[in-house]
Amino acid sequence: MTTNTNKTSPTIIVGYDGSECASAAIAALCRAGLPARARAVVTTLAEVHVPVVLAPAVGDFHNGATTAGEVMEHLMERASKDAARIAAEGAERLRTVFPRWDVDTSSRFASATHGLIEEAERHGASMIVVGSHGRSAVGRFLIGSVSQFVLNHATCSVRIARPHPKRPGDAVRLLVGIDGSEDSMAAVDELRRRRWPPGSQVRLLLCADYKLWAYLIAAEPEEAPLLQEIRRERGFVSPMDVVDRAAEPLRENGLIVTPGVREGDPKRVLLLEAHEWGADCIHLGAKGHGPLQRFFIGSVSASVAARAACSVEVTRRPVPSRVL
Repeated sequence: MTTNTNKTSPTIIVGYDGSECASAAIAALCRAGLPARARAVVTTLAEVHVPVVLAPAVGDFHNGATTAGEVMEHLMERASKDAARIAAEGAERLRTVFPRWDVDTSSRFASATHGLIEEAERHGASMIVVGSHGRSAVGRFLIGSVSQFVLNHATCSVRIARPHPKRPGDAVRLLVGIDGSEDSMAAVDELRRRRWPPGSQVRLLLCADYKLWAYLIAAEPEEAPLLQEIRRERGFVSPMDVVDRAAEPLRENGLIVTPGVREGDPKRVLLLEAHEWGADCIHLGAKGHGPLQRFFIGSVSASVAARAACSVEVTRRPVPSRVL
């Protein structure tokens, strides 16, 4: 494997609810190029939902509790114990995959949609890992809308992990969507810093509106001053120039890189390419403001993450710390 040049040990929040999907998400991390040493917090969130009107009816099944308060107290105690047990189970699974990681657990009552984000902010995490969906006795956790909420609202990178039939040591196939903006190039930089099995491949894909590119390149300053300003700032010559520039640092990390340009809606093109090529993971920037179109602004990354058959990782550039 190539050597990871990143000297820091990132903190990763791993959402785990004990479901088969959550277990598969942990297993899939062995193919994410993550460092041999890192800190992880396996997080299980507990929620209890019992209509007050039903409390007397269910009370007899909970140690004789008959009031709504007694029923809720009992259910919360049981859910708390279940959450701690499930988090410990997830931590053991993660240690099996990454024996040199420093793995902690966190279990508490919190909204499934906000709890993981709060946990990531509390630990200053660089990434949140979630399964694409899941159900458990702890509550509704990581079910479609939850992973989408985390993807859209987290301030760090998010990986929505899906299982893949390949073995841990096999070469991986990574599809990277870019548009030349700093945000989309953050995904390229993240791949450059990770460790990948020999023979791993990357397809760099830029989805271009050729008519706009042709106009951008050919337009005279007096005809399109805004486009000319973008062209000067970005230094773009052609769509292939963008992907060729992005390919070099990945090749330096030992990856086999194939740059490409496709015309069409990135939401459709990326999913089709990932399916036909058999990608292990699609890597995207959280947003982008390239000269060709508004790319990866919420709808693209969210749409791809919701529909892809493989894992999807959305990289966010670090937010500068605020002075309180």
